[in-house]
Amino acid sequence: MDEATKFLFSQIEDEKDIKEVRPNNQPRITMNISMKEHWNEIYEALDIEELPWQEEIPEPSIKLLSKCHINKDELILDVGAGASSFVDYLINQGFSNILA
Repeated sequence: MDEATKFLFSQIEDEKDIKEVRPNNQPRITMNISMKEHWNEIYEALDIEELPWQEEIPEPSIKLLSKCHINKDELILDVGAGASSFVDYLINQGFSNILA
């Protein structure tokens, strides 16, 4: 179980917060807080390196970008960038029109 899931389980105060069990035996948790509050709590509870989706080197994004053959001044939109290192990679590679 990853750290984010462990954190979510630690927030369950009552069994009634668990609605059902998914096929992989992990319960679906009903969130009683807004999505913004949810993500703020995740980022406050864990260091960036502990986030299960955090990649020091964003290999999948780099591979996808290399297949696009775009110019370094074309707009790149990194939706949901969060604490991603992909923007840092883009800047280091000389891309100059980045929206994240």
